[in-house]
Amino acid sequence: MTTKVLVVEDEGVVALDITQELESAGYSVVGHVISGEAAVAKAGELRPDVILMDIHLQGEMDGIAAAEQISSRFNIPIIFVTAHADEATLQRAKLTRPYGYVIKPFEPNELRANIEIALHRYKAMPHVEEEPEALVLHGQEGVTLPSGVDEFKYEAIKSVSVFEGMPQKDLQDLTNCAVIQDIAAGEFISMDGERPNFGFMVLSGRLAVIKSTTQGKELTIDLLIP
Repeated sequence: MTTKVLVVEDEGVVALDITQELESAGYSVVGHVISGEAAVAKAGELRPDVILMDIHLQGEMDGIAAAEQISSRFNIPIIFVTAHADEATLQRAKLTRPYGYVIKPFEPNELRANIEIALHRYKAMPHVEEEPEALVLHGQEGVTLPSGVDEFKYEAIKSVSVFEGMPQKDLQDLTNCAVIQDIAAGEFISMDGERPNFGFMVLSGRLAVIKSTTQGKELTIDLLIP
């Protein structure tokens, strides 16, 4: 099925260029609006698969405010496509948990990559909403853990294929060393070039792997889920 895209852009020439790029790449542009108010209305009417959202728009509602309403009411993935990359704008945009952030001017392949990653993340969302217990495999029958060994962490570690066949005593020692840590949205756990002294597995939520381009733009190259 062809991916349906709604373009929210108040500059006619830019909107036309984006539409032509998308259609040449095989996407279906189902609409183009120039204000935040119209974006919310069209999102509910057309139910596109993804929305490309400029931030500075005509009308009283900017793209970030429109994205907040669309996300809460219709749960449609939104990618910001904007010329604005100042810190204050970025911080506001982060609060809407966008599926991408493309800085103008951009390469056609960059826009397509963000759309495909956004769709992949959106399709993965039902899985990340499962309770953590759904991620844990039951231990072998007859295995009794010593007092003080966290069963949840033990089963989570044991479920990873790289530890398959590891003796129970080693699994218990690894469990005792492991910690469960909450990572806030937008927080980095490791930066490119660092040599972290830890490994990790995702228990719930999602973790993005981001690469900076030579132009200083950030591109999500992978998305890790439980």
